Amino acid sequence: MQDQIRARLEDNYSAIYITLVSVMLGLALDDVVSILRGIEDLTLFNWVTAAFSVHVIFNAWVGYASAASAVRLVPSVWDALNVFVLSVAHFALNSAIGEEPIVFFYSASCYSAIAGGVVYYNAWRVDQDDAIQLDLATFRSILWINAIGSAVFLVAGILTHQALVTSAVQTLIVALGIPFATLWIYTFLKVWNANGLPLWKRPG
Repeated sequence: MQDQIRARLEDNYSAIYITLVSVMLGLALDDVVSILRGIEDLTLFNWVTAAFSVHVIFNAWVGYASAASAVRLVPSVWDALNVFVLSVAHFALNSAIGEEPIVFFYSASCYSAIAGGVVYYNAWRVDQDDAIQLDLATFRSILWINAIGSAVFLVAGILTHQALVTSAVQTLIVALGIPFATLWIYTFLKVWNANGLPLWKRPG
């Protein structure tokens, strides 16, 4: 009986997890739009920070969906907590849009650090599937990208606090963070494929 229930849970793991992730990230995306609509004087910095936030939300969905759809596992309370923690980080990052640049820089620094932990947890969970053998060491390159991003935003926040950077430079730092986020997702997909986990079904 327990084996049958376990098999049923494993069969539904992907649908449960992807649904939870989609709802939370959908709310985060809607939150970005709502915040932008509520800002009366939209500056270039606001638009760039919003674009950065949308990009990392997209990255999160790709990462979560890739992990969840690849495995058959019994759902854990830690899975839900994992999604909840990153969702809180998303909303914190969104809340910094329209605020002083220093608030966004510190929020982005925290977000990047949290996202690194989330990536490793998801990789570890995939490795729990007996049918899959991940080389967790290959994910270190992704963790390094998160660590570097966290450090850069932290330094930008400190320099902003000390009034050592202009508004143009602040905007440039965030703008450079967008292709850096693209590098993150590119690296993730490369590592994923290197571990023998295809992302798309090829026709025929």
